[in-house]
Amino acid sequence: MKVIYAVKNSGLLEIPSLLPEPMKTFAPEWWKKMPIRMDIPFDDGYVPYKKSNFKSARQCPSFVEVFKEGYVIKAASDMWFFYDDESKRWRHELPTSGNFQMIETHANEQFVDYLPEQSDIKFVFKYTTPYLIFTDKGYSTRQIPMPYDFNKDWHVSYGVYKTDKLHEVNIHINFTSEDKEILIKQGTPLCVHIPYKRIEPKLKIVEFDGRKDLQNKWKKSLLLSSFGNFKGGYFKHL
Repeated sequence: MKVIYAVKNSGLLEIPSLLPEPMKTFAPEWWKKMPIRMDIPFDDGYVPYKKSNFKSARQCPSFVEVFKEGYVIKAASDMWFFYDDESKRWRHELPTSGNFQMIETHANEQFVDYLPEQSDIKFVFKYTTPYLIFTDKGYSTRQIPMPYDFNKDWHVSYGVYKTDKLHEVNIHINFTSEDKEILIKQGTPLCVHIPYKRIEPKLKIVEFDGRKDLQNKWKKSLLLSSFGNFKGGYFKHL
């Protein structure tokens, strides 16, 4: 399966740092600083030095795979947003715009007014990026916020679209800041694209006991090839 990003402004090709990149290059700093080995003492106070006595999330498969999947879309230029929650006034500005990138708005009547009270979204700006995305027939793309970004000022809406038919890369930026202004700097990671093949899965719920095929699959995952060392064999044998 091929994923093609086409730029609407050829000048972007001269700035590789602004082009989409694999997610694996964007693991957050706090994640990279998290120790794999954790020297926690036993009840008697002894600390083993030839093995880890406790595993951090760095060895959890669900975390590891999150930072390996998809492609990151970045801001092609600085973007400035203003929203006053009391007066409901808004503004936005790009250093340069044109038919290759622009910012529009989604009126609150279209979305925000219907959100539950606990929502922190105050206003939605629509960023039309300089990119078009093309995938093979039968493939769609999930557009998700940057995982574990912990950004209190804004985040991108989760969305899914059929990128074998719809090719514009439009990003909805949800304004959540307590301040009236936010500035998203050029090159800032905005969201992740995860292409996938559209299928109609068949859900079936069964009793585990008596299902030899499922028991064998489960036992296979517990073999020494996957869990035979203290550091975690998941990384080596999948």
